[in-house]
Order: sequence, then C-alpha cells, then structure tokens
Amino acid sequence: MADDDVPNVIVPSPWEPLVRAWRWLEPPQSYVWTRYLVLRLLGVVYVFAFLGILFQGIPLLGAHGLTPVASYVARMREAGVTFVDNPTLFLFDASDTALRAWALVGLVLSLALLAGYANLPSLLVLWLVYGSYERVGQTWFSFGWEIQLLETTLVCACLAHPWDPRPLRAPPPPIVAIVLARWLVFRIFLGAGLIKLRGAACWTRRAIWTRPAPSGSVPERSPPFPPRP
Repeated sequence: MADDDVPNVIVPSPWEPLVRAWRWLEPPQSYVWTRYLVLRLLGVVYVFAFLGILFQGIPLLGAHGLTPVASYVARMREAGVTFVDNPTLFLFDASDTALRAWALVGLVLSLALLAGYANLPSLLVLWLVYGSYERVGQTWFSFGWEIQLLETTLVCACLAHPWDPRPLRAPPPPIVAIVLARWLVFRIFLGAGLIKLRGAACWTRRAIWTRPAPSGSVPERSPPFPPRP
C-alpha cells in the first residue's frame, strides 16, 4: 500500500480551538500593510467630512445659521461647562472664522492621512478637531456615525506609530491595537444587528427577508421575488 493511501487516524486535540484562538491573538507579523490601508480609508472619510463642514458649516452653525454655535457655547458657559466637561475648541472661539479655520486644519491633516503620513499626535489632533464640531453640532451632529468615526479614530491612533509618520517604514502596531480594532469591528456588526431588533417589527418577524423595502437595508439573503413597486 502506498503512503498516500494510508488513512489519517490522528485524533485532533480538544485544545485545538484554544490554540487557534491564541494564534489569532499572537503578536502581529504583517499588519503594516493592513494599517496602511485602514489609515488611508480613514483619511478618505475625514476628507469628505471636513469638506462637508467647509461647504455647510456656516449655513448650519454660523452666526446667522440655523443653529448658531456661538449661542450654544454661550449657554454652555452660563451652565458652567468647561473644556474638561466638553472638550471642544469652540469654547475659546465660536466665530465663523474659527469654524472655517479648524475645518481647514482638519482637511489638511486628512489629506496628509490620505497620502500616507500619520502618527499618534496627528490622529489625536484630528479626533479633537472633528470632536469639537460634534460636541457643539447639535442636531446636525447627533447621528451615530459621528461618534463611530471618533471612536475609530482613537483605535487607529493606537495602530499608528507614536512619532514616525511614514506609512510603511514604521514598526508594526502592538497587539493591544490589533485586539481593539477587532473588538471595534465586532461591536459594529453586533450593534448593526441589535439596532434592527429594536426597530420595526418586520425585522423581528423576519418579514424583511421576503419583502424588503426598495429603500431599506440589503437583506441577509436574496428574496424569492422582487419587492412590489
């Protein structure tokens, strides 16, 4: 009998799942390119975010906008809110000039991030600048994706090198950053599912799988027939 015909009778160890889990958390070996891609994609998001502020910030948050930041900051000061309580740069200056200037600063940092140059300080500055708009943006910054972007920025700051901004020359990210990034992805997917269970009954009854709304989320599997017009 040839060696290839000998059946494999090796019984897998009951500890094999734990071994695989430990390998999943082992020190990073090739996350440099992964970090490069993640940071570049984050730069794309920030470029459009700050472009949106440059084009729409004054009509929405300016002195003559729909929800003026200056009035909102004045109420914060009257309530005794400090920078420690609500870290926003507009506590020091809430003028239209400041709204434009910090958006330009954020856009420049975003373009540098998109080009491949980022380190821990630059990402923390991005977090502070965009968070300054989010914390005084009132209705226009009350959606979930702003908070998600800020949290993702902090996780990416852990992925970046403390001082070396070079995209591929910096040392690999620490294992703590890898665990935080994976935990963030897990929470995003879990939260996307749980939020639907809290919403319309079509998700809990799984009716959305067979009759998806034309403008709704993509169902988990293709329905047997197209939605009604």
